[in-house]
Amino acid sequence: MLQEDSVHYIKVLNALGYFAKNSPDEKLRNALAAIRSDWNRIQPKGKDILGASTQIEDAEGNKSEFLSDTELAFAYIYGDVVHNDVDRLAATKMHGVKERFKAAAPIVCFIMVLTIATLNVTRNMRKAGLSMANPICPRAASRNARWWP
Repeated sequence: MLQEDSVHYIKVLNALGYFAKNSPDEKLRNALAAIRSDWNRIQPKGKDILGASTQIEDAEGNKSEFLSDTELAFAYIYGDVVHNDVDRLAATKMHGVKERFKAAAPIVCFIMVLTIATLNVTRNMRKAGLSMANPICPRAASRNARWWP
């Protein structure tokens, strides 16, 4: 999700687009375009609604602003889990960690599905002869990973 990552989805899609640009396989190019479109829907700093928006009212009748699932999800990811982003946490305080988590779960699942779809397009491109320098090998990426029981 971090743009600085060497395998950030935009970098991967740009590389795949380079290899696919002269492919006669329209289905492959369309699949790549569809995946790019889906990835572009996920904006960590965005406010677009991917599934739902939520408003909270406390016992005194104070209402929060309507917040999108995107805002709540990335407040959970970057506030509660990864970086303790105090701005995101403050903006979603009335909603609490439980609502942030409930918003994050389907978006994280969507990211997982897109990651698998991107890998499958990459595999299909290799099968079609749109060669890349190294074969895709899950073991190479995890060679130095530590596995916990």
